[in-house]
Amino acid sequence: MALEATIAREGNPQSGPWLRSREWDLTYIILSISLVAVPLIMHYQLGMPALYVNLLVALVVGGPHMYSTYTVSFLEPNFVRRYPRYAAIAFLIPIVVIYLAVANLTLLLTMFFFWASIHVLHQIGFIVDCYRERGGRREPIWSRLLDYAVVFSSLYPIATYRFIHGEVILEGRDLATMVPAFFKIDLLIWLSGAAFGVSLVLFIGRTIKEFLDSQVNVPKTMLISLTAIVAFYVPSIENIEVAFQGMNTWHSLQYLALIWYMNKLRKDRGEIGNNLVRDVSGEGRTRQFYFFNLGMTVAAGAVIGGLALITGAFGPSGVLRLEQVYYIVVLSSLLVHYYIDHFLFTRVGAIVERAPASF
Repeated sequence: MALEATIAREGNPQSGPWLRSREWDLTYIILSISLVAVPLIMHYQLGMPALYVNLLVALVVGGPHMYSTYTVSFLEPNFVRRYPRYAAIAFLIPIVVIYLAVANLTLLLTMFFFWASIHVLHQIGFIVDCYRERGGRREPIWSRLLDYAVVFSSLYPIATYRFIHGEVILEGRDLATMVPAFFKIDLLIWLSGAAFGVSLVLFIGRTIKEFLDSQVNVPKTMLISLTAIVAFYVPSIENIEVAFQGMNTWHSLQYLALIWYMNKLRKDRGEIGNNLVRDVSGEGRTRQFYFFNLGMTVAAGAVIGGLALITGAFGPSGVLRLEQVYYIVVLSSLLVHYYIDHFLFTRVGAIVERAPASF
């Protein structure tokens, strides 16, 4: 794909500030936030163990969303040619993952947890940028920073409290043990709460003024508001792993929709350089796109099984434990996905016509 030429040419001039259309955005981008409740219902109402919830979410949406990243990066020959250094650095990530999975799995999970939280919020920030561009109204820098402040501070007031007090447990590991003691102070709880509180009050005030001036960007305001409410609440849920999977379910579906749409636009302009990706992209190919990424998820599961057999992870005296094998495969792909997306999420031109050429 000619990355710097990817400028959205959406065929519906009536879509206004919406990315594709009001119905599509509400279904896949904004109101899909209701999916946060699905893992919670599976665990608390249906009695499904957290491990099964994690694996089911990973199979159905988590894995497919992760591997869809590669349809716009390493499966796209123009990406590697155009950004060889950036692409090359990505291969260092699995080396770090393998080392930490063997030497200090708790540290690896701590890094994953924090990076995951930033990644989820960065995606929201990217969509907010897209809505701002689609709205066509130039906003002052303070207004843009306020949007980011609300989004990026919303997840942390309660999460910081639970982290400092040893209540963030993944795979039976207290992640706070990997953080220096001078970071585990109550002052951080007050600071994170104040940052969110002040940002939220200013955001509400600005929104009221925009409403009175008939300048409200409806999808942007909806997305920020719902994110702030849900992201603030989710860390208060007792089982932090299941709560995390709730956010992950929404995030993953949202991401799949974004990548599908990017590939649709790329295909419409003849910018996809991989025949296989081209075949599963575009209008009328939604199922093919999903099952292609689901297939890569299943293939990753087969790699986990094969590596476990080779290392004896299914037995008591293997070279690696099964959880180490699992995280080596999953986090190698997942952290590369995060790395690529920090590049991708600065390219509003992948979605929005008014944005500067980027990809």
